[in-house]
Amino acid sequence: MTTAKGNVVKYRKLLGVSETADLSELKKCYAGLNEKFQAQSRADDPVTVKKGQNNIRLLNKAFDILAADIRSKEIQRNEEQTLQTMIVEHASIRVGFQVLEGGSKFFTLETSRISGFGSTKTNNILSSSWPSGKLSIFDNHLEFKCMLGSHIVDFHNIDCIDKAWYIPFWLRVRQNDKNAESVHIFGWGLAKKLQEVVKQNSLSLKLVF
Repeated sequence: MTTAKGNVVKYRKLLGVSETADLSELKKCYAGLNEKFQAQSRADDPVTVKKGQNNIRLLNKAFDILAADIRSKEIQRNEEQTLQTMIVEHASIRVGFQVLEGGSKFFTLETSRISGFGSTKTNNILSSSWPSGKLSIFDNHLEFKCMLGSHIVDFHNIDCIDKAWYIPFWLRVRQNDKNAESVHIFGWGLAKKLQEVVKQNSLSLKLVF
């Protein structure tokens, strides 16, 4: 047992507070003991006065250590809750999707042949045909996944999801940054499913269709 952890256990026993005590419980315990020790420090007997003063110093030290331990645990719990919130998957939908280079609307493929060697260039970063792709919806982001990899778009980067006039039956993930990757998705009943998931989970995702 480390010294710091040992001090926490020792002072917890000394003050009579449980391992699950919160800050309000600690303050209540402190107040009761402080009143008792302050009375000792005002006694007529010098020995009792010194004992009361020593008890007050020990009480203050114990309070500081236990309060810091309680706050540390609260921070840890909050971080764990935040992490759990981030990884909650609300829905997983089979889709087709394409992720294109920033500023692109259409899929482009260029080929050239120089000195007998062929080369291919495309603005496609990641894509999958329906239904081999998967769209996962979390509390604060979308994840597009297929056998070749995955692509994540955070909600705070999304202006809205709307219809793409240049790709019939597909939806577009319109991002705030015009130079961000261009993401399009397709799936039978996708629009209705997205509306249901966003409404049921009160997600901060704007749908315009």
